[in-house]
Amino acid sequence: MHRTAVVSPPTEGVPPMGLKSSINAAAKAAVLTDTADLQGLVALCELLRQLSSDAASEGKADIAASSSEAADLSEGIVLRQVKDVEAAFQRVLEAINLCDTACEQASAPQREPADPELLTAWVASCEAAIPELEHLTVHAETNGFVGETAADIRRRIHTLKGECGVLSLSEAQSICHDLETLLDSSTDSFPAEAVLAVCDWMKSLANTLAMDQCSNEPDSRAVRATLSPQVAAVTEVIAVVASVTTSSTATATASVCAVTDDDGLRDLDSIPADLKVYMNLENADENIGDFALEAREHLANAEAAVLSLEVTPNDAELVNVVFRAFHTIKGVAGFLHLPRIVEVAHASEFLLDKVRSHKIPLTTHVLELVLASSDLLGQLIGMLSGGEPPRERELKVLVRRVEAACEGRVIGAMSSSDSNAPKAAASTLTTPTTSDVKDSLAQDTNSAAIADVVAATTLVKTHATNKADQTVKVSTQRMDTLVNLVGELVIAQLMVVQDPEVVSLHEQRVQRNLAHLGKIVRDLQETSMSLRMVTLKSTFQKMARLVRDVASKAGKRIQLEVEGEDVELDRNVVEEIGDPLVHMIRNACDHGIEGCEDRRAAGKTEHGTLRLRAFHSGGSIVIEVEDDGRGLQRERILRKCLEKGLIDPSRNLSDIPDNEVYSFVFLPGFSTAEKVTDISGRGVGMDVVRRNIEALRGTVEIHSDPGKGSVFSMRLPLTMAIIDGMVVRIGTQRYIIPTLNIERTFRPSTDQITTVLGKGEVVKVRGNLLPIHRLRRVFNLQEGVDELHQGLLLVLESGKRRSCVFVDEILGQQQVVIKSLGESRSQIRGVSGGAILGDGRVALIVDVGGLLETAAHASVAAA
Repeated sequence: MHRTAVVSPPTEGVPPMGLKSSINAAAKAAVLTDTADLQGLVALCELLRQLSSDAASEGKADIAASSSEAADLSEGIVLRQVKDVEAAFQRVLEAINLCDTACEQASAPQREPADPELLTAWVASCEAAIPELEHLTVHAETNGFVGETAADIRRRIHTLKGECGVLSLSEAQSICHDLETLLDSSTDSFPAEAVLAVCDWMKSLANTLAMDQCSNEPDSRAVRATLSPQVAAVTEVIAVVASVTTSSTATATASVCAVTDDDGLRDLDSIPADLKVYMNLENADENIGDFALEAREHLANAEAAVLSLEVTPNDAELVNVVFRAFHTIKGVAGFLHLPRIVEVAHASEFLLDKVRSHKIPLTTHVLELVLASSDLLGQLIGMLSGGEPPRERELKVLVRRVEAACEGRVIGAMSSSDSNAPKAAASTLTTPTTSDVKDSLAQDTNSAAIADVVAATTLVKTHATNKADQTVKVSTQRMDTLVNLVGELVIAQLMVVQDPEVVSLHEQRVQRNLAHLGKIVRDLQETSMSLRMVTLKSTFQKMARLVRDVASKAGKRIQLEVEGEDVELDRNVVEEIGDPLVHMIRNACDHGIEGCEDRRAAGKTEHGTLRLRAFHSGGSIVIEVEDDGRGLQRERILRKCLEKGLIDPSRNLSDIPDNEVYSFVFLPGFSTAEKVTDISGRGVGMDVVRRNIEALRGTVEIHSDPGKGSVFSMRLPLTMAIIDGMVVRIGTQRYIIPTLNIERTFRPSTDQITTVLGKGEVVKVRGNLLPIHRLRRVFNLQEGVDELHQGLLLVLESGKRRSCVFVDEILGQQQVVIKSLGESRSQIRGVSGGAILGDGRVALIVDVGGLLETAAHASVAAA
C-alpha cells in the first residue's frame, strides 16, 4: 500500500536546509516505507527523533512535539504496540505534514554546529576517511563487492552516518542511509558511481564546514539523483521479497528489527542465540582501544557538565553537552557491537532528550541517574582494558530506573547490601513497578542472561589480553615544539661534552656520567622523532580514486597495484609528496599507458598496470611509480631539446646518457605530448615535481624501456629533522656529509690517480674508475690542501651515481639537527641546510645528490 506525505518543494535553486532538510528526509523515508518494512520504520523513527531533538534545540516546540509524537507512533508500530497499524502510520504522515507546515511558517535560521570541537575533529578525520572509502570502492569495482572489502565499505558508511547524526548533519545522515539501502540490495553489480558521488558530496560538505561551521549543507540534489531512483527500486524489491518470504524467516527478521535500532541493541537478552551469531556480536574490533579512550573523554566532559547543571539547571547548552556525550558513545558502541554499552547509553540519551524537549524537568533525581549511568558506562568501558564487569542486576535496575524517569516516575535504587538478593532488590522499588522489576530480575537469573554476560566478558578480556597501546590526542604544534626542543637539547649536550674544559677532565666517574647522559639524550631523540613518523597508507589510498578518474576520462582501462603503504616517513615529508605523486600518476595514465587498441596492437593486455610502491633503501625511502606503457621516447625528447636550444647541435646525440636525456622532462614548460588535454600535456607539472622533492632533500630519477614502460623513482630522507653525519674539514670550513651516502673513505696513493686531458681526475677503486670532485672547487673556496695524497677521498653514492669527493680531513661522526638556511635565501645547489656543532660553529650539510650532479655538470662544461 503506497502513501504520500505532502511536503512543499524547495525554492528553485535553493536546497532545503536545517529543519527543512530533516523534514524532507523524514518525508522521503515515510514515502518509501510501509507497515511491513520494519527496518524502514526503525530508520524513520530515528530520523523523527533527530528532527525532534533539533527542533527542540532551536526552540521550535511545535515541530519538536509533532515529530516526537510521530517517532513514538513509528516505534509502537515496530514493537506492535498499536492496535490499528494502518491508522497509526497515517497519523505519522499527518505529523510530518504538520512539521512541514510549521517550518514553512517560520523563518529558517542558519544552522548552528552541534559541537564545534566535535565538528572540527570530524572535518579533520574526513581527510583520511573519505579517501580510504574511495580506495575500497575502486578495489571493489575491480575485484567485486565481496568478503572483507564489502564489510569494510559497509562499516565505513555506517560510521559516517552515525557521525553525521551526532553532528546534526541530517541531510548527510539521510544520504548515507540511502546509500546503505542501495548497497544492501546490490547483488548483481556494485554501485561504484553512487558511492563515489556520495564521497564527493561528503568532501564538499567537509570543506564547507571547515570554512564556516555554521554553514548549511551543500545542495544534495545531484547526489540524490544518483541515489533516489535506485533506492526507490530497492524499496519495491524489499517489499516484494517481504511479501513472499517464509513465516519463520519473517519472524526472525521481525525479532531482529524489534530489538535493534541503527546504532545497536535495545535488549540483547531478547535475541535468540542463533540470531546473536547472525548479528556477529561475538567479534571484537581493532578500533576498540581508540573508542575506549574517546569514550572516557566524553564521560569526563559529561560529568563536568552535570556538576555545572547542579548550579545552573537552566543552561540548555550544558544539557546538550551531556546529551551529545551519551549519543556519541551509543553510536560508536553500536558500530563496534558492544550491546551493554549501547543499552545504558541509549536509555540515558533518551532521558536527556526528554529534558531537552522540555517533556520532563531537570531534577536532582535526573542528574543523579545521569551520573550513575556515567559511572556504569565507565565500568563497562573499563572491561575493554581487562577490568571487572558490573553485575547484570545493577545494569538492569539502572536501565529500569532511567526508563521510569523518562515517564516521570521514580524508582528507588538497589542498595549494595541487597545486591545479591533479587527479592530484597525488588522490595526497594516503589509500588507502580514492583512486579515489572521482579520479573526483570527473575529473567536476569536465567542461564541465557548469565551466558550472555560471560560471553561479553570473555570477548572484551580476550581483546585486552595483549594490552594494546593506549593513544592520546596531541596537537601537532606541540609535537613539533617537542622535537625542536629535543634537537636543541642534543646541541647543548654536544657543547657540554666537547667543551675543552670538560674534555680535559679524565676522572672516570665524570666520563661515565657523560656517556650515560649521551645515551639518554639519544634515546629521547629517537623517541621524539618516532612521534613524527606516519605511514604512507592515506596518501597512497587517495591515488586509487585519481587513477580511476583519469583512466575514465582518457577512455583507458588501468589497474593500480600498491605495495609498501605501511612504510613510515616523517609527517612533513608525507604532506609534501602528495602533489608530486599526483603529477607523476596523471602523466603515467594520460601519456605513458596506451589506449586499449594501441595495447592490443603492441601485443599487450587491454588493461594497463600502474604500480605504486614504497620501500627502504640505504637508510632512505624510495617511492616508485611504474607503468607498463609505451615508455619515454628518447628521440622525441632530443628533438624537442634541439628545438628549444637546450643541447648544443654539435654534440653527438648518441653519446648523451639516458639519465641526462630523461632529466630534461623536469624543465619548466618542457613537454613532448602531441596534444594538450585537460589532464596533462602543458609541461607545467614535472618541474614542480623535482622542485618539491629537492626541497625535501630528496632526488628523483627516471628509468624507461621503450615499448615496455617507465619508472619514476623518488628517494626521500626518513626524517627532516636529524641525520647522522660525518664532519669533514676543508681549510677552516666544516661540512657535514650524511653517513648513509658514504660508501668508504681512504687516503689515495699516487698510482691510483689518473688525470684525463690534464683536467679531469679519476681514481681506481676496487677495479672501477670513479671521478674525483674537489669540494673546495665545487664551493669556490680559497683554502684547503691541493695534493690528493695529503687529504682523504670519500666514495659517495646517490641512487646509481658514484663519485669520490676530496676533503682535507675527517673530524668525526655525530648526529646533527638540521637547521634551515632561511626562506629568503635561494636554495644552494649541493647544500640541504645547516647544523650547529658542539663548539658552537655552523657547518653546512651537503646534499650528496645535488653535489654530484652539480660537480658532474661542471666537469662536462670544463671539458
